[in-house]
Amino acid sequence: MRPKLFTIMICSFLMLMACKNESNIRFSEKNYTSDNNNIVEVNIPIAFGNQNIVNAINDEIKRFVIAALQIGDPDPNAIEFESIEESITSFNKEFEIFKNDYPDAPQSWEVQIDGEVLFQSYEIISIAITVYQNTGGAHGNTTITFLNFEAESGNRIPNS
Repeated sequence: MRPKLFTIMICSFLMLMACKNESNIRFSEKNYTSDNNNIVEVNIPIAFGNQNIVNAINDEIKRFVIAALQIGDPDPNAIEFESIEESITSFNKEFEIFKNDYPDAPQSWEVQIDGEVLFQSYEIISIAITVYQNTGGAHGNTTITFLNFEAESGNRIPNS
């Protein structure tokens, strides 16, 4: 009887030791939009949990969204200091400048950015961000970018 009990105790202990803690990082969705008629809508995941980790993840997502909202050649120095709200305002101002320069143009501009947590484990967090942008021409452009992070540090893992 004792060898059976001993075997059960050892197996239980090994099973408990084999379990790794899941990442305690949680996500909720945050929506940003513009107040005027230009269509700008941003839906991105915001991380909550360990402050150092979530700050790294949220800052990287924010930098990506700000860069996606810039018209023309992005200024890497300006990207660091803007918020998403300021980037939406800047996008709308660029559209107003366009409409003033070309008042007969029927085209309105549009940007839709949607982020989604595709995978989350104790090792990796993978977020897909889809950007649809139409600033004139026959059709808009859609891109999908994957942002992968180390779950323990929040550092971005290069796609390569």
